[in-house]
Amino acid sequence: MHELRHWTGHESRLNRQLMNQFGSDDYAREELRAEIASMMINRELGMPHDPERHATYVNNWVSVLEKDPTEILHACRDAQKIQKYVPSFQQQQQITPETVQNKLTPEEELLNRAKEIYLSQNSLLFKTEHQHRQKR
Repeated sequence: MHELRHWTGHESRLNRQLMNQFGSDDYAREELRAEIASMMINRELGMPHDPERHATYVNNWVSVLEKDPTEILHACRDAQKIQKYVPSFQQQQQITPETVQNKLTPEEELLNRAKEIYLSQNSLLFKTEHQHRQKR
């Protein structure tokens, strides 16, 4: 799911600078955006988010934020754009007779399958996450 957030940065989508050298400030900025967007979208879908899995990036984020504390605001703004873009992408697809008959688009099937796999691999969900997911 995190990688899907990077996918939105392509010039034909949200047009963010993606060709960044690992460890650079620009790389850290993009990772921060993807991570915040992942957290937002996972929450919206009722999926857990484990930020500890991405702890290796924290030092880079801290460095960028120390240089420019307003970067967190820019990252959150871009993460919100990502959050809005991902579901809108499905709406941009051409409606076919198959989708009219309540069949899922390939993108919807992919997202649902990714969610199923993620949830099946994460058996240590907090009780509140289970409750939140059951409400959906």
